[in-house]
Amino acid sequence: MPEQPFASSAAASLAAEFGVDAGSVAGSGRGGRVTVADVRALAEAHSPDEPPAGLAEAGRALWLALVGDVAEDWELDRRELHLLERACVCADRLAELDAAVERDGATTRGSRGQLVVHPALSEGRMLELVQMRLLKTVELADPAEARSPASSRGKRAADARWSRKARVGAQRKAARERSAAGG
Repeated sequence: MPEQPFASSAAASLAAEFGVDAGSVAGSGRGGRVTVADVRALAEAHSPDEPPAGLAEAGRALWLALVGDVAEDWELDRRELHLLERACVCADRLAELDAAVERDGATTRGSRGQLVVHPALSEGRMLELVQMRLLKTVELADPAEARSPASSRGKRAADARWSRKARVGAQRKAARERSAAGG
């Protein structure tokens, strides 16, 4: 049985945070010990353009679609890549639940033989909420430059309101000056 490399506790927790098996990291420390630098090097070597290993078809498709939508001058940080990966895992699980409902139908028999809603339906709804919350936190563009359609409409309305107030204020001031000069 091959001996698993020893990882420092900091390296092991960082590997878990990045979703990396500490045993798969080549250790550069004394006696082959896995260090924090080894884990960071492995995490940075992973290209965000390629989906992480272990994702099924639905998760890979979601990863590729969202990474493709990232603005060219923007880069996802490690936190966002981790959240995106978790959302992709949700997509895979949702596909599995959808397959179960497709196979078994929307209803099934309960413990006493009664007809009940398939448990995969409620589990799927909860997973969709989790996935939506995860995806809302991933910024695909610079938030200072990117606005939602509602935010853009609100900004245009505020700009119009303030420019109208400025225009009316300027007209009133001009009228006061004319009346003061003429009177």
